[in-house]
Amino acid sequence: MPHVVQVTEHLCHMLCRLQSIYATCCAGYRALMSHVVQVVLGVVKFLVVVFGGLLVGTICGLLSSFITKFTNSVKVVEPIIIFALAYMSYLLAEMFHFSGIVR
Repeated sequence: MPHVVQVTEHLCHMLCRLQSIYATCCAGYRALMSHVVQVVLGVVKFLVVVFGGLLVGTICGLLSSFITKFTNSVKVVEPIIIFALAYMSYLLAEMFHFSGIVR
């Protein structure tokens, strides 16, 4: 003769509460992990913008200094080259999404 387990009303309420607590904990954990992932992605994006902009600015600065090295006879052109390459540095950084300037 098989043993019959009778589920009392108290046990049923306790199981419902445990299931509710478990579901709440799982939802909280997923939300927390979602926020942690967003923070990590934000830090990575910040570092990419910082070092990408630094690289683009350094390359344009070196190019500017190399070009102005040979303008001894025409001093009027030096400011034009410096301003043009500084603006080109901004445009290149903006093109590759390395610019920290928010429009």
